[in-house]
Amino acid sequence: YAKDIDCPDKYRQALESFIPEYLLPHGNNDLFSLLPEFFQAKNLMVYLGQDNTGTPIHRDLCGTMGHNIMTMGSPGAYAEWNFVLHEDREKLASSSFLESDRAWLTYFKTKNSDFTVQVILQRPGDLVIVPSRAYHQVRNVGVSIKVAWNRVTAQTLDYAFEDQLPLYRIINRPEVYKCKTIVHFTLEE
Repeated sequence: YAKDIDCPDKYRQALESFIPEYLLPHGNNDLFSLLPEFFQAKNLMVYLGQDNTGTPIHRDLCGTMGHNIMTMGSPGAYAEWNFVLHEDREKLASSSFLESDRAWLTYFKTKNSDFTVQVILQRPGDLVIVPSRAYHQVRNVGVSIKVAWNRVTAQTLDYAFEDQLPLYRIINRPEVYKCKTIVHFTLEE
């Protein structure tokens, strides 16, 4: 599984030809776009998923909203996304240490659980938008290439300050996206 590969310019240009501007990385609804370039985190990434690989359950950093489009896949390829909404965090936490980015939700863990797991099957051409603070994991079936990015909005910043950043201080996780800096440059704008 190859992940977090810098996105080639050709892929970025292709996204701009069919993704609405307000959903694009650094588009008009992305507060990352207000930061000077040296403050901007690289978060437009390519993922090469091989059969039976994936990403364990996690939340996107600092409350951001995730976007993931499958650009190609082998015949019959898909990605199985499992989502658990933020509201079910405490129920989910009883089954795993969620902030480790190493825990997997298995069918047996969710079968008799008291939280809802929503499943999306992503195929080539499908764009999955990950709600802010939603726990999610991805399992690849077949070989696929996906492009992913995160966006910051006023609402996701609010969520970051409300619960993500206090949790990061407890578990000693770095604040990758520099939320206070984003607020500063947003207010300047």
